[in-house]
Amino acid sequence: MTPEQLKALTDAIRAEVEKGHAANFEALSKMVTEHKAEVAANLAKQAEIQRAFSLPGSAEATHKGEKFSLAKFYRGVWTNNWSEAGMEKAIADETTKNVKAMGTVPDSAGGFAVPTEIAVDQIIPLLYAKSVLANLGATQLSGLTVSPLNIPKVTGGTTAYWLNEAASITDSQLTMGQLSMTPKILATITPWSDLLHTLQPAVESMIRSDQAAQMALKLDLAGISGTGGQQPLGLINWAGVSTETNAGSAPTYDLLQNMINDVENANALEGNLGWALSVATKNRIKQVKDVTGGTDNKANIQPLGNRELWNEQAKTICGYKQAATTQLGTNDLIFGNWADLLIGQWGGLMVEATNQLGFRTVQRHLRTVAFFDVAVRRGESFSMGA
Repeated sequence: MTPEQLKALTDAIRAEVEKGHAANFEALSKMVTEHKAEVAANLAKQAEIQRAFSLPGSAEATHKGEKFSLAKFYRGVWTNNWSEAGMEKAIADETTKNVKAMGTVPDSAGGFAVPTEIAVDQIIPLLYAKSVLANLGATQLSGLTVSPLNIPKVTGGTTAYWLNEAASITDSQLTMGQLSMTPKILATITPWSDLLHTLQPAVESMIRSDQAAQMALKLDLAGISGTGGQQPLGLINWAGVSTETNAGSAPTYDLLQNMINDVENANALEGNLGWALSVATKNRIKQVKDVTGGTDNKANIQPLGNRELWNEQAKTICGYKQAATTQLGTNDLIFGNWADLLIGQWGGLMVEATNQLGFRTVQRHLRTVAFFDVAVRRGESFSMGA
């Protein structure tokens, strides 16, 4: 075989080998590519299944390297503001979509995985009684700094005499007394979860508002019926207050007029005149019948015309303003000059929050403290129905 023939044979063999190798390589590459695609598909399917059974906050719940924030998620739930928790909202929505077919009842069948939305803006507050002293015009003394606070009071006046010519004038002088007011402690403290504070800081503001409302009602009640000692002595327990039997339990036009007359006879029918009464007593007054059995509350018709007892439009009783509350006793009814009721306050509301008391139980405590006392300038300025 000539060298030329040998070279041609060698080239032919090499070409066949390379052709076979290329075919084998192409087949092998195709197999590898298909295998990778199958693996990727299986991994994606597994991840989808895993996400469906993963609660937000788990290690799988990530987005572009950002870890799911449980605090952001719950803050969004509480406030319904997802501006800073877009990723958390997206994951929560996806989780809900994936598990909704399994049911939403909180159970092991899948309902535990469905996020619960809390409508914070729809929280239903307690229905509290109405405060009445401020509405009726009680005198408020704020910013007091001394204790006790002594207020001079004239208890007796001078005497005037008619004299004969050249007769001597009999001596007379004022007699004095004083009201004394000392601060009484009014306080409340409320514990709540430190986690709740972290997730929803607005809860502290809600508790503060509730504490302030409760303290205002407590002060209002003490101003009317306080028993003294560690609490103020209330109006109805002060000396000099007149009483009209049955005016609260069985009111009539005449009995209410007697209460007004008690105050006028004491020369005290002036200032912030009005009625404080229970809701039950108010209802009785509104139902008083006139002499014909009607319900227009024009009781005891007389020749000069009707005498009005209750005015629905003006919300008055016998022409004077009224304030009703469920805090008072069933038959309570008080008329008088409410400017003669003094409410003294030392300092302001002192509000403090701490987690020291609940360190072992992961709790925070919010405490509100204030110092008040109540005094009555003249008991004769008031009349009470029983």
